[in-house]
Amino acid sequence: MSDFNLTYVQTGDLGNKIGGQEGAKGILSGELIVVRRNDPRAAISSSDNGGISPYVTVPLLNVEAFIADWREFYRLYGMKANPPSLKRFPPVTPGFNWGVWVLKGLTPQRAYEMIQSMFPCWKWCGVSSLDEVVDFDKEVRDVRQQQRIVWCEDSVEPPARLANLSAFQIAERQMNTLGLTETLLLHGWFYCKSGGKSGGKHLDVKNVSLCPASRYSDGNVPSVNWNGNYSKLNVNRYNPGNANDDLRSRQKFRQ
Repeated sequence: MSDFNLTYVQTGDLGNKIGGQEGAKGILSGELIVVRRNDPRAAISSSDNGGISPYVTVPLLNVEAFIADWREFYRLYGMKANPPSLKRFPPVTPGFNWGVWVLKGLTPQRAYEMIQSMFPCWKWCGVSSLDEVVDFDKEVRDVRQQQRIVWCEDSVEPPARLANLSAFQIAERQMNTLGLTETLLLHGWFYCKSGGKSGGKHLDVKNVSLCPASRYSDGNVPSVNWNGNYSKLNVNRYNPGNANDDLRSRQKFRQ
């Protein structure tokens, strides 16, 4: 086997493409595999994405498809979405194939109302607005100043590897995860993308998505899940120290 040396820049680029330390750990543990581009296994997704194709075809990102999808999503609510700068699109990372485009000023309550128009929803705070109970100063990504784009794993259920991790532990490990607004929009987008009122599907049907990137004013952490027994989306809350197998976070690609 011939010897070769990687430059510092090439090493950094390789790290980005495999997903940084988390990706490297996955490869070393055998959870992730590396295949050649023309290998048939490259077309197989290890995650259950509900049949919704991702925007990513390594090593390219289909920006046009992403923008078109979300423009159509917002058009349903009479909202005009101006495409963000390409500089806001993070580099491609295998496994992080779904994107959420959060418009500037789009608050948790507005996101809740948008998906409430699609299917039944329930929130723990009753008639009170989510904007009244969310602590905006503790939002990891504040969209009051500018729009945001986040990339997360394409899976109907939040990843099992993030089960049994409390919001405190997520913070200690400095892991990037989705917040409440992002998770609500992801639910709405997936429903529309999978058929909408003609048979749309739901996320988090077996587990609960914890949203550690957000906090309520009482210190608790928002959560979102689909309650199949009552056919409605639940927006609830958990103590930041709570951890169990059904309570999982959706990891965001770091940036």
